Amino acid sequence: MASENLQVRLRENPNKGAARALRRKGFVPAVVYGDNKQVQKISLPQKVVDKQLATGRMLLTIYALNFGKEEEQQSSQQGELKGEQVLVRDIQFDPVRDVVTHIDFQRITARSQLRIDVPVTFLNQDVCIGLKRGGILNVVRHEITLLCKAQSIPDIITVDLAQADIGDSIHASQARLPEGVALAIQDRDFTIATIVAPKVATADEEVEETEEAEGEEKDEEKKEE
Repeated sequence: MASENLQVRLRENPNKGAARALRRKGFVPAVVYGDNKQVQKISLPQKVVDKQLATGRMLLTIYALNFGKEEEQQSSQQGELKGEQVLVRDIQFDPVRDVVTHIDFQRITARSQLRIDVPVTFLNQDVCIGLKRGGILNVVRHEITLLCKAQSIPDIITVDLAQADIGDSIHASQARLPEGVALAIQDRDFTIATIVAPKVATADEEVEETEEAEGEEKDEEKKEE
């Protein structure tokens, strides 16, 4: 589980006009909620948000919010987390410019039971029986929703495809879950992926393709005449 110290500052005037002014100055408005505490309105540098977004793991990173000076923040970047720990719960984007306009952070503690989406990775695709026979991996769920403590959030969930054949379905029960981590959906063994047979052209499709090709050749001949 990734973790980062994050430099933030309180918003003195948390209204819509002030939020627009913050964005013009290169800051992103945000809120912090949860743990039975008052909602806190903050902002953080756009360049910091862009850097975190580029990692592709912003929703799976524990952030410690620091309200100190920037030089103090930089000196603690590689150290232990300092400050209130949070997870990103929502990221809003400008529909035109595709830049982050607002972030929701949720406070977390050692006792917090979290519901979080984690990416799925498929192992042994190179030796998968069905794929070697020409089958195609059809991914139904790229992410799985899990229940776990903050300290137990896995970076990925792995599924072994080595023995999967054409026509097989890979279910949630086949995913490798770390200790202390459970599936959020527990009332059914849902499908994560399937190995499907490659599409084979039917006789009618082959005839249509042949006739279409012949028609194009005749049109070209007429043009030449």
